[in-house]
Amino acid sequence: MSNTQKQIGFIGLGSMGGPMATNLLKAGYPITVYDIDPVKIRAFPETNRADNPESLVKNNDIIMTSVPSFEIATQLAESLLPLARSGQIFIELSTMTPTQAITLAQAYREKGVVRLDVPVSGGSFGAEAGNLRMFVGGDEGTAEGCRGIFEVLGDADRIVYCGPAGNGQKVKIVNQMSMGLKNAIFLETIGYGVKMGIDIDVMMQGIGG
Repeated sequence: MSNTQKQIGFIGLGSMGGPMATNLLKAGYPITVYDIDPVKIRAFPETNRADNPESLVKNNDIIMTSVPSFEIATQLAESLLPLARSGQIFIELSTMTPTQAITLAQAYREKGVVRLDVPVSGGSFGAEAGNLRMFVGGDEGTAEGCRGIFEVLGDADRIVYCGPAGNGQKVKIVNQMSMGLKNAIFLETIGYGVKMGIDIDVMMQGIGG
């Protein structure tokens, strides 16, 4: 069975997860969704809703999770571990520490389950447009088999296989640091102009900001 035919369960329908799950649904993937907020679940057709995480994991082959914090991502992964069965694929779209990703991948591997860490970057606009950056860590063969799913969510040229479990999270950290440093340098240069007495609107117009 190809990954285009496998049943997908998606947990976490927030500002990132909601649009990603919607894009998979629009692309024709057989998907079931769940969120702790009933309002977010009701945004999807009844036939695509799960009543609880247990039934979602039981009835799907690929489990994708997208939640807003390190702590929630770790707690969710640990709570789903006892439900996982051999042959399933778990795809973590949330951000967590590399150490957490490695530890969880090993724990799932012991149950015969492949767990990929695939943190994303691009915000809710990127999630809605389906052009996220995606940093893939974990088993390379499994990652390649899921490529079609990833291309629904991200820019094909920015979906990067980063190496073993944890590497996706490591590259995401580097990406965020790079973006932060660029912003910090830009603000420093603007501050320098202000100190020289230049009107900020004039300065922004002059540099094309």
